[in-house]
Amino acid sequence: MNNLIERLAVVIVMALCIFLLFIGGTSVKAETEHNVLRDIKTWQWPLQLDEGRFTDYFGTRGGTHKGVDIAAPTGTAIMAANDGIVYFSGYRGSYGNVIMVKHENGLETLYAHLHKRFVVEGTEVKKGEIIGTVGSTGNSTGPHLHFELHNGEWNSSRTNAVNPLDYFVLEQETDERERKILFSPWTMQDKKLIEFEEVKQQKIKKTITIKKNDTLWDIAQVEQVTVASIMEWNDLKSDLIFPGQEIFIYDEDTYVVQSGETIEDIADSLDVEVDFLVALNDLSHEFLYPNQILKIK
Repeated sequence: MNNLIERLAVVIVMALCIFLLFIGGTSVKAETEHNVLRDIKTWQWPLQLDEGRFTDYFGTRGGTHKGVDIAAPTGTAIMAANDGIVYFSGYRGSYGNVIMVKHENGLETLYAHLHKRFVVEGTEVKKGEIIGTVGSTGNSTGPHLHFELHNGEWNSSRTNAVNPLDYFVLEQETDERERKILFSPWTMQDKKLIEFEEVKQQKIKKTITIKKNDTLWDIAQVEQVTVASIMEWNDLKSDLIFPGQEIFIYDEDTYVVQSGETIEDIADSLDVEVDFLVALNDLSHEFLYPNQILKIK
């Protein structure tokens, strides 16, 4: 009986030691992570505050939006948030032109939808250094910077993403009322959130009223934009249109394919990568036809 009690006591003591060790390790890890993220207060916000306006925040779209969006004119300078090394600079799917930077303590930043990239993979960047410019490449309806902060390596699920606005100090003297104005450009219309309509309004080229026998293909050819863009701008679920319907056309940088041209010829003439044009235009193959409209930015 005594042996049994002694054994139980040993097991209980061992379990208690393991529990305390686990709790202690978790506390150290949490404290370390807190200290790492706390240092971000000394980092540089990637855009000057007077050059942009927030249009979307971390955690929106059902929790799938893992960064913040700041609308600004095309060509606005984007700065590195802190010293680091560029480990990706190129075109990547919905991000469009994107730059990814590794910083100390395992932190990473991501800058997407860029118009131009001024750094390549392996470049050492300094805090505040200009690394690119605002654009509207990839899955974007207007010029803006999509900015992500990761406490760990970036992955396709972005499980290490954290809210930049929880850690960056944007403006020391901004009072609460001004902060709400600065950070809240959303408006409510027909019970839907409309994303920064000012940007779209600045880009509107014309409004077209559909006539009998009009097709999106015909309109795209005349306006030299893509059918896909017309559908996106007007929230069309299909290419079916009807007389009297109004659609909006925006300015878009495009290229009209000439007879005999290949995707390689066009990429070479524009000084861009073939993969960039294929991804930008969602091409399932590289076969082109005369008068086809391609997006080039």
